[in-house]
Amino acid sequence: MAIYSVLKHRATVKRSARTFEDGRAAYEWFTVAIDVPCLLDAVERSEDSETEFQKADRRGALLSGPGSPMQPGDRVVMTRGAAGTFLIRDDPEQRANFHGISHREHGVEQVA
Repeated sequence: MAIYSVLKHRATVKRSARTFEDGRAAYEWFTVAIDVPCLLDAVERSEDSETEFQKADRRGALLSGPGSPMQPGDRVVMTRGAAGTFLIRDDPEQRANFHGISHREHGVEQVA
């Protein structure tokens, strides 16, 4: 339970779902959870990189509690303590302690 004292940021989690409008498939983002405790550790692409820096070009890790609703493909909109919208890239790595799962670490990249 001590991990929650470290998770200073808050986020809204959105998930894509397919809907049909006028007989055509469309994808919309639906809010799954709000005010989720997390900690964003993002870095910009290095200046030595051959690719040109873009506005949304940060990658990093997002730490969350063991029961967070975040899944790969979700968008995380930072609402307190950090700025930006991030896409969760892969399955979370679960970190354990003597009492069970301590927290989850998600790989993220900025999309807006």
